[in-house]
Amino acid sequence: MNGVLRVGIIGTGFGAEVHAPALQRIEGCELVAFLGTGGRRSDEIGERFGCPVDTDLDSFLARDLDLVTVALPPNELSPAISALASARIPILCEKPLGRSFAEAVLFEAKARGLVTAVDFEFPEIPAFAHLKSIVEGSEFGDIQFIQLTWLTESYAQRKRKWSWKTDAEKGGGVLTLLGTHALYVAEWLAGPIAKVRADLSSERTSRFRPTEANVAAEDTAVFQFRFVGGAALAGTVSNAHPGSHIHQWIVVGENGTAVLENRTPDYMSGFTLHVYDADGRERHRVSDPKADEDGRTGPFLSLAQRFVDSVRNGTQCRPDFAAGRHVAALTEALRRSHTSGSWETPHDI
Repeated sequence: MNGVLRVGIIGTGFGAEVHAPALQRIEGCELVAFLGTGGRRSDEIGERFGCPVDTDLDSFLARDLDLVTVALPPNELSPAISALASARIPILCEKPLGRSFAEAVLFEAKARGLVTAVDFEFPEIPAFAHLKSIVEGSEFGDIQFIQLTWLTESYAQRKRKWSWKTDAEKGGGVLTLLGTHALYVAEWLAGPIAKVRADLSSERTSRFRPTEANVAAEDTAVFQFRFVGGAALAGTVSNAHPGSHIHQWIVVGENGTAVLENRTPDYMSGFTLHVYDADGRERHRVSDPKADEDGRTGPFLSLAQRFVDSVRNGTQCRPDFAAGRHVAALTEALRRSHTSGSWETPHDI
């Protein structure tokens, strides 16, 4: 596909704050339109980016688009994904890929034959890429164990603001918001997960649900993974810890240990990697600089560039909808484990 690619963005939240600034930097891409809900926000976005903000999906699709990025809550994805797939338009979608494994399977099937991508963007961060190269090196040896700690307090938790992000029935919860990233990164580092176990809590979210009928989504997840290769992971992920800003991966290999962490409020930039040999001597240290802009823009730009290149070349982009489906299976297994109180095997293994 040669020439200028006509780009549409569905969603005026993350889509406007991260997708649009990144896509405008990609050579050969023209931002043609947003799809939003109207009102003052849409007017502001249209003026800011110099393009229309449609409020009707059919009008949006009629703009002869070459690719579309989607940044919607999981409970609002179905009409957009179905329409884009029917129109045979390549799709880059925010994670998660739907509210459930079954929905992710359906989306993947509808988009079969299209170039697709899902925004699991932590591997695009230089410090994570460096960690990947270290653990794949012969000096580090096979991964034996991973300890993950990711504790923060989200805006919704801090302000006690009920939204889809805190509503279990709309696909919210810390597993949706943070856990999906953790699941993708865990397998990217250590290979396929064979089984999982989890204990989930929605105690803090339950304090501000509007009515007894609303179902509070989990805000804390404590879990264990067993990988096919024999390694293990223990982790805690929470978005309801006041004053906490820590995202840390401790990866223990046969011949050393790597510690990747970020203690800044910007969860996408400011990571530092330390690598120690078997005697505890530091062998490597890598620090990502603090981003001057929204820290999410750079990693998304890296993935979006790969997606655009795949659209032009007609090649597969990774992570794609198959990756989104697989992470949905892992997420569902974690929730099943909480209910059953036992180890669970993801359905698509």
